[in-house]
Amino acid sequence: MNKKGTLIATKPIGLLNKTIGFDFKSLFISLSSGTIALLTLNKPEVLKSAISIINSIKFKSKPEVLIYSLIVNSIQNSILDIVDENSGKFCSEFTTIEKFNEYKEYQDLIEEIQESIDSQQLEIGIDFFDNPTNINIFKPLGNIIKKWFKLFGLSNLEAEFSAQKLKSYYIFSLNDNWRNNSEDYQIIFEKLITPFSNITKIELEWRAYHSYLIKQIDQPVFDEHFGIQDIFISTPGYIERKKKKEETLYIERHVIQVFDTLKKWLNQTKEEEDCIKVISGGPGSGKSTLAKMFSALIAKENALKVLYIPLQHLNIKEDLTISLGDYLHESNFFLHNPLEEIHKNSTQLLIIFDGLDELSKQGKHAFELAKEFIHEIQRKIANINRVKLKLFVLLTGRELSIQNQSSLFRRPNQIIHLLPYYVADKDLYVDKGKLLKPDLRNDWWSKYGELKGLKYSGFPKELINPNLDDITAQPLLNYLVALTYERNIVKFSENTNLNEIYGDLIKAVFDRQYEKKQHKVITELSINENSFFRILEEIAISAWHSGDIRTTTILEINKHIKHNNLDVLFKEFQLGVQAGISRLLTAFYFRQKGVDNDQNKTFEFTHKSFGEYLAARRIVNFMLLQNKKIVAYDLDPDDGVDRKEALKKIIETLGVMPIDNYLFSFLQNEIKLLPKKETEQLQQTLISLVEFVIHKGMPVELLSPRPNFEKEQCYYRNTLLFLFLMLKISSDCTKIRSTINWSTDSTLAEFFGIMRPMKPPKVDRKEQASNKSQRHENLRSLFNICFTYMEINNCHLSSTDLTYSDFSNSKLSNVVLAGCDLFGSNFGNTEIIDSNFYRANLQRCRFENTKIINNKYLKTGQVAEMESFDNIEGLDEDFVKAALIEFKKEKEKYESPPKKQKRKKTTANKR
Repeated sequence: MNKKGTLIATKPIGLLNKTIGFDFKSLFISLSSGTIALLTLNKPEVLKSAISIINSIKFKSKPEVLIYSLIVNSIQNSILDIVDENSGKFCSEFTTIEKFNEYKEYQDLIEEIQESIDSQQLEIGIDFFDNPTNINIFKPLGNIIKKWFKLFGLSNLEAEFSAQKLKSYYIFSLNDNWRNNSEDYQIIFEKLITPFSNITKIELEWRAYHSYLIKQIDQPVFDEHFGIQDIFISTPGYIERKKKKEETLYIERHVIQVFDTLKKWLNQTKEEEDCIKVISGGPGSGKSTLAKMFSALIAKENALKVLYIPLQHLNIKEDLTISLGDYLHESNFFLHNPLEEIHKNSTQLLIIFDGLDELSKQGKHAFELAKEFIHEIQRKIANINRVKLKLFVLLTGRELSIQNQSSLFRRPNQIIHLLPYYVADKDLYVDKGKLLKPDLRNDWWSKYGELKGLKYSGFPKELINPNLDDITAQPLLNYLVALTYERNIVKFSENTNLNEIYGDLIKAVFDRQYEKKQHKVITELSINENSFFRILEEIAISAWHSGDIRTTTILEINKHIKHNNLDVLFKEFQLGVQAGISRLLTAFYFRQKGVDNDQNKTFEFTHKSFGEYLAARRIVNFMLLQNKKIVAYDLDPDDGVDRKEALKKIIETLGVMPIDNYLFSFLQNEIKLLPKKETEQLQQTLISLVEFVIHKGMPVELLSPRPNFEKEQCYYRNTLLFLFLMLKISSDCTKIRSTINWSTDSTLAEFFGIMRPMKPPKVDRKEQASNKSQRHENLRSLFNICFTYMEINNCHLSSTDLTYSDFSNSKLSNVVLAGCDLFGSNFGNTEIIDSNFYRANLQRCRFENTKIINNKYLKTGQVAEMESFDNIEGLDEDFVKAALIEFKKEKEKYESPPKKQKRKKTTANKR
């Protein structure tokens, strides 16, 4: 007789005492058969269809049978998940299953399965629900999985890591299985534990969900055999603290350990207003990875409930409770609504909303939507936490999205800014714990080398280059560098371009599938590398046009494919996907992700920057094509297209959405890859297109169907911004100044008025003036930086808002800047001739190596407020001397206290 609280899990017994249902020998035989079929017949679905799902007979009077069914079904599902993840790596010299069956190592493995697993009984006790992996089957089963993977070409390291995933995948499957069939399994409770300790359905849902979060960090990263938690290196962050010295306000950046700070926040927060925390970081800074790791950590500790919500999947409605409930229900995570449940009990809940910048909703500006969403969170927290603090919210977002909403996050230490693996300018931070001292790239590369079986003792010497720091110091980009570094095609140097790395990874997908003709179906396809890129680019443009550069639908993709006559190419591409290329594409770039509100299949890029790179690549290629057609037209009007027709196509393709800072960066990198002569020709074409708009207008009337007035204005504004940005990038590359015929002296001022941001971020200028490390370019309209390497003649810009403008390397002749707000603008290496600065605000402006001839109304007081005033030519010597004295006096006010200790004592003594 079994001791109380213990069960022997037994196989289901049917009629005539014959065992029915499942055994592991049959599973691995079916897996082997399906894998051989996958490799020889090029049909991925054969692998899954070859495995029969167990049909256990569930005897409610026999808990031993039920527990067997629960355990074995869960293990089976876990094995299938792991096999499916690795199927793209399988290879075998055997062409038929019959030949494989004769392979001695396979025969030995099947015999081992029978002896070590199928002959065993599964004995479980009352601690099963607290430690479900504490059963006697896991060790031998892990060895079997490892050996089986090695039979199909996986390395010893890959097979080892795949086998190690079994437990976390099993726990998720077990919880999910139990939750979905809790009534059938209730009899097990009656046998094992008392009715007083029965777990409710809600608790079962939470257990299943938390096991899902833990499983997420175990899933493969970029088609690797290891997961997020295996390669994760925690980076430090910083919080900003305002300090005041005399009348000067400045900001100190205090370095913190992010995980410790977040745990302390959850454990020690006492004020309702402090229940929101924000993680800010640039593209690829590790925001989402950190959010997933932290959610899994909280789930493991089980101190409070935690939800991880990727905001690109949340359908924002007026009420957060409804939006959240719908998402969790549609995702099959919960039948109940956690936000509604929190009102009824004292359970604490942490919700992690990942990706504030990825909120999107038809008809609403992203800025407005994010603001409304934050207000809704604040209202919900105020209502729920009125008596007791039960709801905590952690938000993540890109720097600009957080910065634009900074007025809503005014609590001390509320925003945590992520730092990279390596910080060169450590003096900008207060780092009492010396967290910035180690170069975490060494730790990451050592761990990566260990996981991949490569000999990396630290950061490779070839990559130690200050010009590469911006790439190698960021978690995601450093990972992409590692993948490219292994291929040894991109040669890393001070001129290495980030777009080269992104492009090399896409090329790797093509090389591994199409070029090597690994599948029979692919050998029959005519798609080449350029066509392969072309389809991916169009998918990215489709996503960009949708208003969310990360997500699109199959309907939108097909619309773009048809409009651009890519039907044949797309069919070839789809055949390749069906033949197995999808695994590599989904590992690196994009994946199918459910359906939208109209039941259209949706696709999303695995990282937002992938969509931005591909969109930038398409934009540049599109403009090169238009340039080619315009040049051909100029030579022969019967060939190519005129500028009006070219502008129509540009409006249709590039006027739909505005260019933002992140897409702009990828455009810069892409044009840098062009030959200089090609860039020079593009620059001249762009000048002619801008002049066409100035003299003849933007031909929005050619659009069919013609949009309404409001939409026409958007097309006009977006296209104008695009033309100027492309001209700026081209001229920066060629170092040739662009000269534009402005038609009238007010044309440029009118453009500035049209391009002014509708909702510019509020900036505390006094605070910004003392914070020199602030990125100025994040705080102004992109249009304001479009005037580098440009000759601007006879323009009247009086009283125009030119904050954070960039006129570096330009020539301004007879330009009226009287009364202009030029706060934070750059006039470095600029020639300024006969220009009027009367009462212009030049606070924090940069004048370095600037030539100023016949200056009008420039005062020493204006110079004193500048950020820099060095190597100035053309001004009267006495004026320069007097101005420099004023400049030095003003500059002393902004020196940080640590550098002015002696002056502090002197001031104190005087007092």
